[in-house]
Amino acid sequence: MVVQERLAPLPYGRTLYEIDAVMKERLRQQFDLSSIDVAPGIEVYENLAALPVWSTTDVDVASEWSDEVGLSLVGRVGLQPVDTSGRPPTRLDGELSADQTSMLLGGLDDRWTMKVGGDEVELDSVSDWAWTAPTGTGGNASLEYRTPPTQVAMHLVQLLALAVVVVNRRGMRWWIGRARPHDPEMAELLASEEIL
Repeated sequence: MVVQERLAPLPYGRTLYEIDAVMKERLRQQFDLSSIDVAPGIEVYENLAALPVWSTTDVDVASEWSDEVGLSLVGRVGLQPVDTSGRPPTRLDGELSADQTSMLLGGLDDRWTMKVGGDEVELDSVSDWAWTAPTGTGGNASLEYRTPPTQVAMHLVQLLALAVVVVNRRGMRWWIGRARPHDPEMAELLASEEIL
């Protein structure tokens, strides 16, 4: 997220945009936002909660969960962070121990799938921001986001539209040159390319 207080970085941007002091303070208080130094007058915040926090525990978290005690439960079940690799932000890989509960804190939806030892494991939503799954026999685990087919189709349509624009721009002269108007003056004008 970018908060712009100047029209351009110094020394070019001398126009100031006053940002509400309360809003600035609230942004600094967000635990999931990290400030990145860029330039005076521009504040950039990185969303640290874009990826789920992945941990394991011996406790069956789902059986004890309620929204009222959710945060305190997270604090007392002794979560062990999973060392992850993969292709953030669409895939996380990690090694899980057997017979534990895998806990994911973050805004997941039904597009996320989890596999442990090659077998798909069902993610159980215990709140809007917490998900659990059994680790089973443990082993290699992956958490992956599946892009919706509609989004893929939309990207293909955009790519096709871009290709049409490029071909049309490059081919305009070719199409005009191929035109065979019946008016001799128009044909002479087209041949001289003065209309381009």
